[in-house]
Amino acid sequence: MVDGDEVHRLLVRSDCVSPVVAEMWQSHIQKSEVIPNDLVQSTLEALLNAPVVTYLVSVEGKRALEDLYPSLIAVMAAQDAILALGGADLFGERICTRLDEIAQKAFPSHIAAQILAPIDGGPNAPGLEVLRLCVLLLTRCAGGARQLTSGAVLALAGGDMTTAVALCLAVIRNPGSPEIPELQVRCWQILYHYSTPHGATEFERFSGHSTNDVPIQERLGDHIQHLHRMASALVQFDAVTIACSCSEDAKQRATTLVWVLRLIHNLSASENFW
Repeated sequence: MVDGDEVHRLLVRSDCVSPVVAEMWQSHIQKSEVIPNDLVQSTLEALLNAPVVTYLVSVEGKRALEDLYPSLIAVMAAQDAILALGGADLFGERICTRLDEIAQKAFPSHIAAQILAPIDGGPNAPGLEVLRLCVLLLTRCAGGARQLTSGAVLALAGGDMTTAVALCLAVIRNPGSPEIPELQVRCWQILYHYSTPHGATEFERFSGHSTNDVPIQERLGDHIQHLHRMASALVQFDAVTIACSCSEDAKQRATTLVWVLRLIHNLSASENFW
């Protein structure tokens, strides 16, 4: 259920539309009225052309832009709220193109430390929140959770496994408002995929490292290291607690537990992993 007051708050915080427009959204939602197409289009157009987004697209060079995170988060959160009500069919392609720009410009080097640098003992919340919103926008534009691929998440994470794990868990913890159906389960499926040999190869391909001529014993060693790093990341970002929390929903409890147990099995079943 979409909250009119919350949409109003997000639009005002984005500083991209007038208070009158924000109040129009609030009124339509509270009265359960159909949102006029022209209002949807004009609002998404304003958010797409927000000053912070325009700057990211036009800025030259590759450098971290952490000072832009608060403004960027405000705009992206408002976009997500509006897309939950409509407009993905008209603006999906443009929004996804801008997401590529955001990932490349806001996190040019895709260095895990930029996203995961500890703040009060946890990951860099603003940096991770930008990537989480990227996943939500991409999923809404693509037509739902089933369209989200492991490759798309990996690309947003810049090919870094620790960042990819942190990103999936951040999305599982907060799968949108209103929640995107089946997104939590889809992220567990992606984490499971990363724990398979095929998933490990996906990371290698992203980094440009070819293993075609590598002896099988050496590949086994690389895979064990990959799984050890993944297990450490899952522990670091409190995966078990998050799994228990999202299993409280009876509708997805069984499916969630299946994928979590498969993931744990891949990380611990072989004697080579200990």
